[in-house]
Amino acid sequence: MNVATRFFGFAVAVALVAGVGWRVVKVGMADHLVAGDPHNALAWNPANPSALAAIAKKHLDDGEPAPARDIALTLLQREPANGDGFVVLSDWARTQGEAARTSEWSDIALRYAPQALAPRAWIANEDFVRGNYAAALDGIDKILRVCPRQYEQLFPAMLDFARTPEFADALATKLISGPTWKSGMVTALLSKATPDAMDRVLSTMQRQGALDSATTAQWIDRLAKVGAWGEAYARWVSATNGAHANRLSNVFNGGFESAPTNSGFDWRVGDSAGVVIERAAVSGATGSNAMSLTFLGRRSDSIPLHHWLLLSSGSYRLTFRATAHDLRSDRGVEWVVRCQQSGKELAASERLTGDFQWTSHEVDFEVPDADCQAQDLFLRNAGANGAGKVIRGSISFDDVAIGRTDVTNAPRAEPSH
Repeated sequence: MNVATRFFGFAVAVALVAGVGWRVVKVGMADHLVAGDPHNALAWNPANPSALAAIAKKHLDDGEPAPARDIALTLLQREPANGDGFVVLSDWARTQGEAARTSEWSDIALRYAPQALAPRAWIANEDFVRGNYAAALDGIDKILRVCPRQYEQLFPAMLDFARTPEFADALATKLISGPTWKSGMVTALLSKATPDAMDRVLSTMQRQGALDSATTAQWIDRLAKVGAWGEAYARWVSATNGAHANRLSNVFNGGFESAPTNSGFDWRVGDSAGVVIERAAVSGATGSNAMSLTFLGRRSDSIPLHHWLLLSSGSYRLTFRATAHDLRSDRGVEWVVRCQQSGKELAASERLTGDFQWTSHEVDFEVPDADCQAQDLFLRNAGANGAGKVIRGSISFDDVAIGRTDVTNAPRAEPSH
């Protein structure tokens, strides 16, 4: 048994057994006393099954397995179908290391007390140890249906074990079936799993069409956060299902002919009180649409419009077209290319302000060999801090593209639509 298996066994068999709930059927004064004083409850009703079960459980908790077993047998003599009696016997056999008896009594306990957690936990653990991951996850599913709060113990252990490819595949299959805890587990994978474990589970789900666009976007963002930019790009391309394969370029959707998705390597448009950003039909645009920004005369410290890039080292030229109407600001707006890792600024276009019809603009820049695997293209308000950030008027952009310039006879970058 490897370390991961032992760890998971401990998590399931101990954490869940510690939190096992005992069924209490309240009948008369005896049942009223069971929870706090089961011995006194027996004085009112010597045959009270809940009191007998509670006393047996207390003996197990106190490290006294023999009286626990004897009381459980007494309980079953009086009520042969009492599930709590078999739950105690299952737990007693587990403490004695008697696997065969534990298995037998656990199966019987679940037949008469299907809500009992401890037998279910033991069976699930045994399935994990044997590598029966699908069966183990079925057991975990039943546990979480009965006691959803057990995710606090189970999710961390499952995330740790997801580093095992076989378990990751089984987990993906289970999540595809849509258990009640799917959303919570996917959230845990996105936030806490290792990149390899997260990728294996989610990629299997993606291939089966079981990931929605929001989850896919979070997955890509997590890959980018840990610096796996190439993998993030590959997953983003895969998520498009080839629909935009003929439009992939250094700046995707540079002509704004499709609505930005705010995810992956497409345009990301945020909210700001000082500017309205929208894809709109603008006279003179190359295609049907352009990206239009209307500034409301308020302070705009940042403009929430940017685009991730994945440029290899070398020489490039950023090109775009723009038109503005009564754009008034301290120093205008400019496009900037910056390294994601180091934050090093690679390029800043000329600053745009005032009134002008569609004009073409370009700026050359170099992507270094180190600390610049991915880049960010964003629009910046170049005004000084404070009042210098106040801006009003409108500007539209079209045909945003980036092409290489260090290839012999390289053509100029074509507009991307």
